[in-house]
Amino acid sequence: MALPFAIATLLSILAAGAAPERTEGQVAPGTIVIESSGAGADAETPSPFVDAVETALLDAQFLTLPGRGGSRYLARVAVTRTSRGQVTADQRDPARARAGNWGLSVTLPADKGKLRDLIATELDVTIVSRKDDQTVWRGRAVTVQTEGSPDDAADKLATKLAGALFRRFPQSAEEPIAVP
Repeated sequence: MALPFAIATLLSILAAGAAPERTEGQVAPGTIVIESSGAGADAETPSPFVDAVETALLDAQFLTLPGRGGSRYLARVAVTRTSRGQVTADQRDPARARAGNWGLSVTLPADKGKLRDLIATELDVTIVSRKDDQTVWRGRAVTVQTEGSPDDAADKLATKLAGALFRRFPQSAEEPIAVP
């Protein structure tokens, strides 16, 4: 019987805006809508990054709402991927060589590695108060992976970057958090 009362009280506080939006170094939990931004953002299809940010926000005691409804906060999620050079991928196949007529056989490594791009992926999340459109928190996390590697899969990147980003929440950082 106490749980429905607590939920009703919380909803009335959130609706009335009685809880402080900002305290010293803190962001008061509340309702939040997640908005994907950047090139290729599709509001109808949530990306793995939006899903990972939503999970992290739920863990931080926010209540995520669908669409652009009347929430206390708006979380703007942007993901950028840029090439940072190339590396040789590990694809070495042994090569066989014969020397002369004596039957001497030597196996030498043949470097058949392909050049692959190093891709820097940055997750940028900005939480804005809907009341005054002021930024209340911002965090960025970045990692560099070889393109096409298992660690470069969108699901893995999203989970890794959102986890690192919200591990420090609600502290803001001036520089992006580097994630291995």
